Amino acid sequence: MKILFTCILNFWFVIAFGQSNDLIPIGIADTVYSELLNEERTILVHVPGKSDPLQADKSFPVVYVLDGERHFQTVVALMHEMSTATGDEKCPEMIVVGIKNKGKNRSRDLVPSSTIEDDKFAQFLQEELIPYVDTSYPTISFRTLIGHSIGGLRTINTAINQPDLFNAYVAIDPSLSHNNNTWFHKNITDSTLNTLNEEPIFIGMAHVMPVGMNLDELKTDTTGATLHSRKIYEFSQLMELESSNFGWKYYRDETHGSSPILSIYDGFEHLFSWFPIENLNSIFDDSTTPEQALNIITGHYENVSQRMGTKYLPPEAFIKQLAYYLFPKGLKEKAYAFVALNLENYPNSCSAHEMMGTAYYYQGNKEKAIEMYEQALKIQDVPSIKGKLKRLTLEE
Repeated sequence: MKILFTCILNFWFVIAFGQSNDLIPIGIADTVYSELLNEERTILVHVPGKSDPLQADKSFPVVYVLDGERHFQTVVALMHEMSTATGDEKCPEMIVVGIKNKGKNRSRDLVPSSTIEDDKFAQFLQEELIPYVDTSYPTISFRTLIGHSIGGLRTINTAINQPDLFNAYVAIDPSLSHNNNTWFHKNITDSTLNTLNEEPIFIGMAHVMPVGMNLDELKTDTTGATLHSRKIYEFSQLMELESSNFGWKYYRDETHGSSPILSIYDGFEHLFSWFPIENLNSIFDDSTTPEQALNIITGHYENVSQRMGTKYLPPEAFIKQLAYYLFPKGLKEKAYAFVALNLENYPNSCSAHEMMGTAYYYQGNKEKAIEMYEQALKIQDVPSIKGKLKRLTLEE
């Protein structure tokens, strides 16, 4: 799996960042001036479907990535792969914001201060960066934070001390033992564990311990060589007892530096475990009525909307694909139902009107088919639709 992920990502990066006249960018570099930090900060921003007219008015949840210069590309690639496999999506499409470090100030920003009042970077996130992103890009209020190493420490610290700022967290091999456990002993208490059980958190733990040591041996070891891993393991064990929203995974074959790819993938899968559509295949069963088939889809996206805090419509391309799959199987009534659903949800879509025109044609209602094709052409001048309309009018 590791080799496969690496190949996919390397291919993606070559396309996105290679020196070529056919450059396909995956994002932009933007800047935010911070009064709190007294400096200009660079952020890397990816907005899904930037060139897709069907996405023009769509808003997205946002995933914020610490150490953006290193992890932005990885998160964009994995998010894209996991959110666009039509019918098999594991997470929603999201805006990705990579927060680049400023010179040698990584530790200054990512290691939490003793209080939020003293923590300029925490204030920067809450008071400057997130408001800027929300006013500059098409966002909804569902936010995820991803951090690695001391960025992972910052991620867990944010979940504890700014619990209303993000909805979900991925901490990759986080440095919870920072400053000889000072942070851990101050922050990991019964009350903070209760706070943390309210939001989904995923921790990826690398093998940062002596070669050959396993988790059972780690639990009883007291040497400095295992301090980093022991605190991650201790925290994960405590959270497993406290929260059904918590998930973690130990990657025994991954190092501190190689663990982000798998951690991000598994993190998205855990945080958005409710996003895949249950019972999707039953839509294609002969015994499933058109009404029941529609309810599988509409009920699912009502649940997604509730969790996301905004109206989340079934994607037009996905419903269109369902209809095209149902027609040749002879399940025409179900196909018609999904075509009608698309037109209801996307009344300004040329494609939705064209599909309804084709559905009417196969139903033998040429008058309504002509009407739908004419409506489609008012939205967008498409030669193939003109051809369909011409053939129909000649048949009249």
